[in-house]
Amino acid sequence: MKLVKQGAVDQEILALILQNIRTASVTRGDIAAQVAANNVGIARLTEVLDKEGEELTCRCMEELLDYAERSMRAGIRKIPNGSYAFEDYIEGDGIIEELVKIRVTIRIKGDSATVDFKGTDKQVKGPMNLRISAARACTYYVLKCVIDPELPTNSGAYRPIRVLAEEGTLVNAAFPAALCNANILTDQRIVDVLLGAMFQAVPQKVCAACSGEMNLVNIGGINPRTGEYFNYVETYGGGQGALHCQDGMDGVQTHLTNTRNAPVEVMEVSYPFRIDRYGLVPDSEGAGEFRGGCGIEREIVLLGPEAKLSLSADRRKIGPWGVRGGKPAATSDCIVISSDGRKKRLPSKITTGLKKGDTIRLRTPGGGGWGDPKKRDPHRIEKDVTEEMISADRARKIYGYRKGKQK
Repeated sequence: MKLVKQGAVDQEILALILQNIRTASVTRGDIAAQVAANNVGIARLTEVLDKEGEELTCRCMEELLDYAERSMRAGIRKIPNGSYAFEDYIEGDGIIEELVKIRVTIRIKGDSATVDFKGTDKQVKGPMNLRISAARACTYYVLKCVIDPELPTNSGAYRPIRVLAEEGTLVNAAFPAALCNANILTDQRIVDVLLGAMFQAVPQKVCAACSGEMNLVNIGGINPRTGEYFNYVETYGGGQGALHCQDGMDGVQTHLTNTRNAPVEVMEVSYPFRIDRYGLVPDSEGAGEFRGGCGIEREIVLLGPEAKLSLSADRRKIGPWGVRGGKPAATSDCIVISSDGRKKRLPSKITTGLKKGDTIRLRTPGGGGWGDPKKRDPHRIEKDVTEEMISADRARKIYGYRKGKQK
């Protein structure tokens, strides 16, 4: 159904939508922003058509597609011909805890690439499945990053790329498979798998594994200050994987994410929360000649009445991998501490109840390391120890470092 007709919002349809959503005022703002963005797009395109005419505009659009295709083909030709395979895992689907495999083989031949997900496990009962369109999006993202980050993002660039996935598998699920959390977790693991394969072909174009999960936190309940329903939703960053020439960044969103840090002050004003701790997790980096980034830690205290927590995380069992002798990073974690001090470690995917005074302590993974940790520049190690990013004990045991010298 159209929400906007003849330039006007259909108020009956809008009311129907808002009546079926707990946070109506927030959703109204989201919808208004989408309508406004479309209006700007219409205005800008109309300006171009009025200035240049329909024929020239359409011809230029076609040329942009053809240019992107030529650029992508030229980039693929620089990758050595061959087959490159890799596999990694999602750690359960929220119903089962068994590892779910994602496997890919990338075949480069001339100026084209075939990306085949044969060997990936069957679709699962939990909401971690995705359709092949999402697998394609992950593939296009990775190849664009590896080949030319400045390459135009349009369908022309994707003409030389073929993506294959058997229907009924995790990456090309069939109805009625549950899909909703795939964008949070499965997409990220597909990126890891694709980068693992591409590392074999062009290692200096690829980083070690990043945190590999969006760590979605969703807390909903009644805000005692307003008497209205609140729904706090945020995805947390983690460590970036190291590259061949530099450390990974600490506490950042990586790959297929689109959110930034939510300031503590905004959270405490908007929700019945108190934030007791927010920072980086020491010793969570993947050690290496170039280390991965550190993960994030946040402690949220619930000040309101009972609430529901939904957690969609991963990398609880298998840390983000390192390369060329680099070590894997620390894994994720979530502990709920009750007001009387009792602690309960939550699985990576769960919906559970919270009580007033409960503290949710969340930790996200770091990023994998690159190269032998014993080869790390002592000055970099000393700086990390001074800034409390790495403990003196870890610097000694993993990096072979003692102040003033290195083994």
